[in-house]
Amino acid sequence: MTQKDKTKEELIEEIKLLQKRIAELETVGTERKQQQQQQMRRLATVVLDSNDAITLRDLDGQITTWNHGAELMYGYSEEEALQMNVRRLTPPDKETEHTEFVLRLMAGETVSSFETQRVAKDGRILDVWLTVTKVLDDTGKPIGIATTERDITERKQAEEALRESEKKFKNMVEVTSDWTWECDKEGLYVYASPRIKNLLGYEASEILGKTPFDLMPEKEIARIGNFFKEKVAKKEAFYGLENINCHKDGHLVTMETSAVPVFDEDGRFKGYRGIDRDITERKQAEEALRESEGRLYTVLETIQEGITFSDETGRFYIYNSAMEKLTGYSREEADICPDFIKLLYPDPQDQQRALQGIEELLEGGTCREVEMRILTKDGQLKYIFIWSSLVLYKGRKIFLSVYRDISERKEMEKRERLAQLGELVADMAHEVNNPLMIISGNAQISLMEEIQNENVKENLKIIFDECRRAKDIIQRLLKFSRPSRGELREIDINKGIEAVVGIVEHQFELSSIEIIRDYTKDLPVISADEQQLAEVFMNLLNNSKDAMPKGGVVTISTSLAGNFLKIDFKDTGCGMENEVMGRIFEPFFTTKEKGTGLGLSVCYGIIRAHNGELKFKSELHKGTIATVLLPLRKDG
Repeated sequence: MTQKDKTKEELIEEIKLLQKRIAELETVGTERKQQQQQQMRRLATVVLDSNDAITLRDLDGQITTWNHGAELMYGYSEEEALQMNVRRLTPPDKETEHTEFVLRLMAGETVSSFETQRVAKDGRILDVWLTVTKVLDDTGKPIGIATTERDITERKQAEEALRESEKKFKNMVEVTSDWTWECDKEGLYVYASPRIKNLLGYEASEILGKTPFDLMPEKEIARIGNFFKEKVAKKEAFYGLENINCHKDGHLVTMETSAVPVFDEDGRFKGYRGIDRDITERKQAEEALRESEGRLYTVLETIQEGITFSDETGRFYIYNSAMEKLTGYSREEADICPDFIKLLYPDPQDQQRALQGIEELLEGGTCREVEMRILTKDGQLKYIFIWSSLVLYKGRKIFLSVYRDISERKEMEKRERLAQLGELVADMAHEVNNPLMIISGNAQISLMEEIQNENVKENLKIIFDECRRAKDIIQRLLKFSRPSRGELREIDINKGIEAVVGIVEHQFELSSIEIIRDYTKDLPVISADEQQLAEVFMNLLNNSKDAMPKGGVVTISTSLAGNFLKIDFKDTGCGMENEVMGRIFEPFFTTKEKGTGLGLSVCYGIIRAHNGELKFKSELHKGTIATVLLPLRKDG
């Protein structure tokens, strides 16, 4: 149907449809326009609030848009910036930069991102990462430039600092005497400092791609291979690992290795970075020192004298077996004892002399020689000669002391003195005995006559009694000077002691002293003079009684001690000082008011005549133990 054939109503209907279609198109266009406007507003918000500087400028460089990020970065407000040309932000050496990339953009080139510099309002030169985009009009013609600018000044400074640090590190590792290296996670060297040439003879380039095990002997790989595997598995650092490497020329080099694990920014394990030090000479010196010390210890163990190396705190570095034998204390016991000096030297005077000697050496003394007395672990009192000096040992000043046991020499000297004294006493006894007999005889004859004067008669009796007393003393002196075993016969020692105890026990009870018997049964008989031994036992018991004026306990014990029969008289009396102990066998030495000082001298002589020993162990205020050792019969 043609246009002419349409009715008026049909034309009106088509017009209405066309108007409706136009209205629908207008509605779609409005919505799209609103969406575009909304997107533009969001984009504008992003641009304005971005921390990066986002700017627009025309082709002449006049700034037309300036966001908040640009204000923060350059210090210019938006109002100030819109009055400026971009050349104001450009350093003098980059004045042509804007013109150059405008020409490139106009020529159709693509200018993406590049690094440049800008000048802030306060004059600071900023390193900037610049991204450039062309701005086109509706016809596609360039009308300006949009830029995104990011301040990378701190990053550049950090990179420069890193480069400087790496340069310093490289200089350091290349001049240090140690070899610095880095391995990847497979254990392959990725860096080796030139120092490797001095240590193992290889160029650094020859090491790259090798593993530490490629430089080790097979035995060394077997020795430390598992250690490395464990460390790598746990990604742990290790320090001071001693290992043997092969030099390029074949000789072995001992290295000390320390390394730490390396991780990337995401925490992934990358490998190890470490340092190796040549300790071959040090190990050789240590081995030589060990051999030298071994020889020293061997020598010290063969020496008969006690040898100690100790510091001022009392710690022992060397304490040889002769010293253990001398004192009875092991090195461990000496080390843990808080005050070994007091333990070893019971006499306060000897303690003071020992401490004084230490002070003298510390103040610059060279050496010191002294005789002292020590108390052994088993209670023996020994005389020793000590030579001490301050020496350097393992870099420290320590005391070298040599202890020589002179107890036998002192005992021999004592016997010689007693023998000489005995000869003198014998001569004196003979000289005194003759006139004494004359005086005693005349007094006795005179008393036989009738004397009227009672005073004279009484005086003669006193003379006669004192002569008999003097004669008894002379007999004891003669017994001391010429001791003999007397009349030997078989003796049951327990019965012999009991006979003496039976005589004195009542007197001891009156003095509040208890006698405890601790006899070993079925002891072998010995050959001895019963009267002489009784005199010894009586003297020892009386000494114990005198030491306990307020009462106490005496314990008598018998036992076997090797080839000797041992008798101990132990009391709870006042005890003796070391000074007194050293003189108890001297004739005429006594601590008693009415004593003659001959009792223990005679006892000593009797026991020595029986080839035995008489010894004392005493501690002040704690009591005394007198020990008699008598030899067993050879056939017993």
